[in-house]
Amino acid sequence: MDKQNIFTILLFQLTTIVIGKHVPVIGWSNSRLLEKTPTIPAGHFVNSDFLQKNYLDRLVASTAPHTICVFVIDKLSIDDITKYSDAYNSDSTGNALANLRVALETSASSIVLPSVDSSELGSYLSSKVNGQVIELTDPSSLKDKSLDATKTNVIIFQLTTSPNTNDRENEIREADKMIEVVMSELNSMSTPYTALLTAQQAPIKKKLTVNSKDSVKVGRHILESNGQDDKFFFANYTEGACQVFFYSESVIVEKADGKDSLPQETWDTTGSNCTSTKSVFLVMSNDNGTNSYKFEMDIQLDKYNFWNVIKATFTMDTNGTQLMQAIDMTFVETPEQFSYHCVQSEAKSTGSGDLKIKKVIFNDLQMQPFKIENNQFSYPNDCIGFFSEGIWMGLVTGLIVILILAFGFGMLASLSVMDKFDDPKGKTITVAQSSE
Repeated sequence: MDKQNIFTILLFQLTTIVIGKHVPVIGWSNSRLLEKTPTIPAGHFVNSDFLQKNYLDRLVASTAPHTICVFVIDKLSIDDITKYSDAYNSDSTGNALANLRVALETSASSIVLPSVDSSELGSYLSSKVNGQVIELTDPSSLKDKSLDATKTNVIIFQLTTSPNTNDRENEIREADKMIEVVMSELNSMSTPYTALLTAQQAPIKKKLTVNSKDSVKVGRHILESNGQDDKFFFANYTEGACQVFFYSESVIVEKADGKDSLPQETWDTTGSNCTSTKSVFLVMSNDNGTNSYKFEMDIQLDKYNFWNVIKATFTMDTNGTQLMQAIDMTFVETPEQFSYHCVQSEAKSTGSGDLKIKKVIFNDLQMQPFKIENNQFSYPNDCIGFFSEGIWMGLVTGLIVILILAFGFGMLASLSVMDKFDDPKGKTITVAQSSE
C-alpha cells in the first residue's frame, strides 16, 4: 500500500449507518483538490444534492487511482469542535482535538461546512468508486490491508469511543487519537490524501417527543420530556400540516410593581391558526381559575426563507386586574429549517407612556414554527451576535485612532514652504516695509 497513489477522505460516517442531518463536515488535504470550493455563509444548511455536486463529485471524479477512507463518530456538532478544540484561545494547541488542529494547519487546502445533510454520503461514494469498499473498526489495521492501486477504493472506519455521557470531552479526545493513528500511517506513505470529518448525528440538547396517549388526538398534542420531572413552559400547536413548538425553561414578566413567573407547564393553543405554510398565528394561554395569561404571536416566512415573529402581544389577568401589552419579539428570526434558541431573551414592551408591563424574559428559549420532523426540534440556530462588547470597544478605539491620524496627516498636508530662497551670488531679496 505504500506504493499506491492514495487520495484519502476521512469522513466520520458509515455506509451502513443512517446518518442524521445538521452535522459538520470538515475537510483537509495535502493537495489542492479542496481549493475553489463554494464558501458557505454562516447559518446556511448544505443539503445532500449540493454536497454531492460541489464537493464529493470533484473527489470521485479524479482520473488518478486513489483511496477514499471514511471515519464515523456517533455524535458531533460544530459547537463540539469549537468548544473542545479551545478555538477562541490564540495560544491553544487544540486541546481535545489537537491532532485535528495539526492536520488542518499543515494541510494544503481545507473546507469547513458547519451544517450538512450527509445521510447519503457513504452510499454515494461507494456507488461511484470502481474498487473495493472495506469497513474497519481498528484504525491501526489500515497497514495490513492490500488494495488495488489501479482502482479507486473506499475504506470505512467506525470510531467507537467509551460510552461515557458525563465526559463528552474524553470521548472526543479518544476519537482524535484514532485520527492520529490513521494520519500517521498516511503520512508515512508520502502520498496525496484528503480528509473529511463528519458524524452520524449532532448532539441534541433537549429532545421532546409526543406523548403516545395524545398522539391520536386531532389538532393539539401534549408533549413530554422523555419521562423527566423537570418543569418548563411548553406549547405545541398541531393542525393538519402545521406544527409549532414553543419551549422555555422559565418565563418571567417584569412589571412596574414587581416580577411574576408564569406557570411552567404545557399551555393551551386554542385560537391558533395556520393559513398557509408561510404564516402561523400562535395563541398560548393558561388559566388556573385565579390568574390567566395569554401570548399571541404572528409568525411569517419571508421570501428569503427566514421566519420571524413580526408581531406579539401579552395579556395577563391577576386578581381581577387585566393588563395587555404589545411586546417586541422581532429578534426571533432564523432560517426555515432551523429552530431558534437563545439562553436568555428579553421581549421589551412597545409604546410610550406609563407601561404597566416592562418586558417579558424567556430563559433558555427554543421555538420552531416550520419544518418540524419526528416530533422534535430541528438543529438550533443560536442567538449569538456578530459583535460582542469587546469587539465594539476595539472598533470604536480603532476608529478614534484613525480619526486622530487622519487629522494629523491633514494638518501636515496643509503646511506650505517657501518657494524662494536668498542666493548669495545674486540680487538680495528685499521685503518692502511700511513707514509705520
